[in-house]
Amino acid sequence: MEPLDYLKVLQRRWKIAAALVVVTLVAVWLLMPAPPKPDYEANHTLLLESTSGDAVMTGADNPQVVELWATEGEIPGRVAAKVGHTGPIDSLSSQMSVLASPELGTVRLTAIASTPEDAVVLVNLWADETLAFINEWNEERATEAREEATTQRTAVRDRLNEVGQRIEAAGGAEAPAAANDVAERDNLQADLTRIQEEEAAAARASEWTSLH
Repeated sequence: MEPLDYLKVLQRRWKIAAALVVVTLVAVWLLMPAPPKPDYEANHTLLLESTSGDAVMTGADNPQVVELWATEGEIPGRVAAKVGHTGPIDSLSSQMSVLASPELGTVRLTAIASTPEDAVVLVNLWADETLAFINEWNEERATEAREEATTQRTAVRDRLNEVGQRIEAAGGAEAPAAANDVAERDNLQADLTRIQEEEAAAARASEWTSLH
């Protein structure tokens, strides 16, 4: 066929050709991968305002321990329950980044979500649950310290009563026969003071606050 013949055929069937072009364009558009949705970040910083005074930075006194709690401890599960997340906890934790700074006494939480609102809700909820967990840990620690102090105090006081009775039976604290018991009594009284100081120290909880 001559070129002129092709042109004549195209003129007669231009609608079919146009339809084929449209179909091809639609198919290409449908098969193209969707552009990735943008991610949005929201940040929330927790600040350690005061420590319990322990010589060794442990538990809630240590920002790195708080970071561990917020990433691998009980906190992710609590957040998942609050937001109704039913999949693997790791899939929710992957939306969070937690970074501790022992030098600054801070823990910075960063949430990533498909909308700014979701990111803000997630990071604030994570921070709230972290603070709640810290408060519970402090209270549990103080309760255990009180119970232990009560047990120790009872034992020391019972022993003091026994020693006091022996001192009295020996003729009083000035009697030579009571010297050993008097020394033990003094040591027991010192133990009571130590127990009281340790109990007071345990009651001094770490205090964290939100900077948002």
